[in-house]
Amino acid sequence: MRPSKIDRMPQAVRERIGELRDNGRTIDEILDALRDMGETVSRSALGHHTQMLDAAAERVRESRGLAEALVKRYGEARDGDTARLNIELMHGLLAKTLLRETDGAPVEFAPREMAALAATVRSLALAQKSDVEREKTLRAALAEKACKIVRKAGVSGGVEAKLRAGLAPT
Repeated sequence: MRPSKIDRMPQAVRERIGELRDNGRTIDEILDALRDMGETVSRSALGHHTQMLDAAAERVRESRGLAEALVKRYGEARDGDTARLNIELMHGLLAKTLLRETDGAPVEFAPREMAALAATVRSLALAQKSDVEREKTLRAALAEKACKIVRKAGVSGGVEAKLRAGLAPT
């Protein structure tokens, strides 16, 4: 799909449109502001663009609501749990995108969209790997700290070995 005229405008102009929309400005007020900046765009193009902004904002609000509901249900999550939750949510969104249908026909993706999806999958895999590595590092540090405390307390080496085995990264 070809980028809209607004999508082809400079970043500063697009950001200004977003700011004005966030501040509750009407389409006509935004058009006036764009004219003051020397930009011209049709009212219908701006209307379509603001509808897309509003839809994106609604999706963000829904995601935040879901996250808040999960935190209320399961309590405050540790950083690692939050990372895992975000990874799972992204997997779900990716699956939903790939499986959705339009008018009964499967969604078709342009090569650029497929590349973006592939990059997303790669990023998710790296995020999972990073999360696992982080947990291993934390467990190893915790095991080392516990063993130092045990040694200082004069507890036998057998207890230290059991501690290390129990806390060691899996």
